[in-house]
Amino acid sequence: MASTLDLTPRASARGVGSNADTIPPVYAYTAAGSAFQRATRPDYFGWLEHVRAAAGCTRPIRLAGQLLTVDASTGRVLEQRHTDAMPDAAIYTACGNRRATVCPSCAQTYQRDAFQLLRAGLVGGKGIPDTVAQHPAVFATFTAPS
Repeated sequence: MASTLDLTPRASARGVGSNADTIPPVYAYTAAGSAFQRATRPDYFGWLEHVRAAAGCTRPIRLAGQLLTVDASTGRVLEQRHTDAMPDAAIYTACGNRRATVCPSCAQTYQRDAFQLLRAGLVGGKGIPDTVAQHPAVFATFTAPS
């Protein structure tokens, strides 16, 4: 805690021998500062593995609650965990937004998915037979009347 007790009286500026402690700069106010603080913590690599599911998302969704592992045949709970015991007390998942202005990382993921879907529909692959390439393909675009 900072002390501002002066050793000599002052009118407006600090007097001689002022006892004001310097406050270290607050790094948490910037993204780079937050990243630096996180990287210097001893649990950094565990946290990094934990947030990998968000895949670089700029606006990850934070899920909190209880995780249950249930036996499908009996319905018996095999394992029970709460997110309070996890880093940041949350599970991270990507936002899934397709707009690059909102989340470039998720938009790029969906762009790649769309490419693969179109490609498979045109030439086959990904579970679609190669004979689909022999079928005609039409990309029709329609414009509404102005």
